[in-house]
Amino acid sequence: MLNKYDLLLEYFYKERNRLENDIEQLQENLRYRRVSSVDCLELIIAKERLSAFLEYSEQVKAILKLRYTDKYVGYREEDFDEKTE
Repeated sequence: MLNKYDLLLEYFYKERNRLENDIEQLQENLRYRRVSSVDCLELIIAKERLSAFLEYSEQVKAILKLRYTDKYVGYREEDFDEKTE
């Protein structure tokens, strides 16, 4: 059974993946159509959402001093390294 810290880490992991997938989808969409300023703005907003979320999650983890490894949900510390562009 997951405790509240495990659930929080799972939320961070899944939300980060969702935000990264949003960026990938927007980038993929740009390959198949003419780029407009709205497309660029959507991509910028998506990247800023990911950046803000990563900052927020790092602050929460620091406050709670959570460990990044959890065998139940398969986290590794390198899964949480920042890799935004």
